[in-house]
Amino acid sequence: MTKQRPPLTVEDAATQALAILGDEGAARATGKSARLVRFWGDPDDDGHRIPLHQAQALDLACIAAGAQAPFYQHYRVLMRRAAVAAVDPQHPMARLSEVMSEVGDVAGELRQALRPDGAGGSAITASEGRDVLREIAEARASLDRLEADVIAAVPELAHREPA
Repeated sequence: MTKQRPPLTVEDAATQALAILGDEGAARATGKSARLVRFWGDPDDDGHRIPLHQAQALDLACIAAGAQAPFYQHYRVLMRRAAVAAVDPQHPMARLSEVMSEVGDVAGELRQALRPDGAGGSAITASEGRDVLREIAEARASLDRLEADVIAAVPELAHREPA
């Protein structure tokens, strides 16, 4: 009988990676035996915990095999749940205004960087690129907060797998 593993856990991710890659693929990706990878997937075995670099190696091998990265999926859900728990939620429409403003800031920086009479002409300079990337990061953070607001408004969405 197969041991049950809670979904979206490290142990479940190790088991999924092994199923995707097979014994030889998992051993090749980690430089360890498939037996050890199976131990990493055992939720009752406290003596065998997967090191981060091995989880990354398995994820990269899964991606190379055309599959999703199971450890990354676990980590994304874990971080999403932590973000929802830590955020003082706003009404999603109020947050949407923030997102739109941030996206406008991205557009403004990009327009400025691409001006023909700008520092680099119609090419983006390193300094301008850093400014644009900073604005993109701020817009992305705003989108993450909007996602957390929507999840806070509909708590059962916190347990879904990422899109």
